[in-house]
Amino acid sequence: MGEHAACLDVELDDLELRHGCVRLWYVRLWYVRLWHVELWHVEFGHHGFSRVRIVAFGLQLFGVELFRVELFRLVVGELRIGFLVTRPVVGFVMMSIAEPTAAAEWSQWSTTMRLVVTEPALLGPARRQVDAVLAAVAGACDRFCATSEINRLHGSLSQGAVVSGTLSTLVRTALDAAQQTDGDVDPTLGGLLADLGYDRDFGLVLSATSEASTARAAAATSLHTGIPTGLHTGIRVPGWRRVSLVGSTLTVPADLTLDLGATAKAFAADRAAAEVFEQLGCGVLVSLGGDIATAGPAPDGGWQVSVRDLDEDPESTVTLSAGHALATSSTQKRRWQRGGRSLHHILDPRFGIPAEPVWRTVTVAAPSCVLANTMSTACIVRGYRAVGWLAGAETAARLVDASGRVLTLGGWPDENSVHVLAPSPMLASSPMLASSPMLAGR
Repeated sequence: MGEHAACLDVELDDLELRHGCVRLWYVRLWYVRLWHVELWHVEFGHHGFSRVRIVAFGLQLFGVELFRVELFRLVVGELRIGFLVTRPVVGFVMMSIAEPTAAAEWSQWSTTMRLVVTEPALLGPARRQVDAVLAAVAGACDRFCATSEINRLHGSLSQGAVVSGTLSTLVRTALDAAQQTDGDVDPTLGGLLADLGYDRDFGLVLSATSEASTARAAAATSLHTGIPTGLHTGIRVPGWRRVSLVGSTLTVPADLTLDLGATAKAFAADRAAAEVFEQLGCGVLVSLGGDIATAGPAPDGGWQVSVRDLDEDPESTVTLSAGHALATSSTQKRRWQRGGRSLHHILDPRFGIPAEPVWRTVTVAAPSCVLANTMSTACIVRGYRAVGWLAGAETAARLVDASGRVLTLGGWPDENSVHVLAPSPMLASSPMLASSPMLAGR
């Protein structure tokens, strides 16, 4: 294992224990001596939890050490502790160093937004980049804003209308998601959601309940299902197949209303992360209500992400490699009452009613947030059928059923560390990957 010459001494060693694509424990050692200069490196730890690294170099003359510099770094979750030790001939000096990240958190779109960057000084400019992306997406497709482009054009879409590049991209992304999932993620359910009571910002939906509205809803609600009787009419004709986007001309039949919310939020996460990295050059994680995208270099040890929907739900902490994404779809948070029955916002397009809540949450890892969200949403709609679909696609996923039991698939680790090393066969053929090149996993 060593290689020797008159003036060069090199020793290398790298041991690891792996489970599938997940590295559980590892030890890395190397030592180089060139003439009288020594360089050595020691690193060991659990890749998803902690890491210790020691790097040093020194100068020796005729066997006497004149100078040595040592860098020690400990990583535990998101905590990074380090120090630098320099040893001249007469003693040593210790000084602290750090590899900090900086984060901002705020509420928008009736959910929690979080931004993390690897360069603290760039947090302000990064937040401005993210805000600009969110404003552009909302200005194009916010279903609850009367001045958004999609609402301003609503009356003319049945005849075909020229739309902006942003709205065109968002509609194309939504239609691609529908095609990829055989219509289980359908962007034409806006009217049905409104009929079910989700016709305004979700915070207002929760606060707008009154005795009069509850009474009206109860009068129009099936006693057996809790769903408005006019909607519970059997299998629907897929709406997304009736939408046409040719160039920048969008045509939507008058009886359909677009709701781009799910894929638009994931698209915004992908776009915001990419623009922060392109404009500022730092590593970045953008989380928009459970839709997580990353770009640029990750912190040492990767991005540490806690996966949990409600406080009482089981929790998993995973390590996300640079440039990859996670999305979680839930039947728990966006719930409201209609006629004495609790409804949620993910509809089964076949029937136009909330999907059976087989799963509390589904979390999927993928090369892009749009793709992860598409798959997690489709899994909620597919219920038990999602298990075979994900297994066949070899996709890393975590599903929590109605009783709180956790099912993991496709290499999602029980040991709390996940690395998406390559696209699955299904992901590799996805047209959505054209704008989201794979980055090598750690």
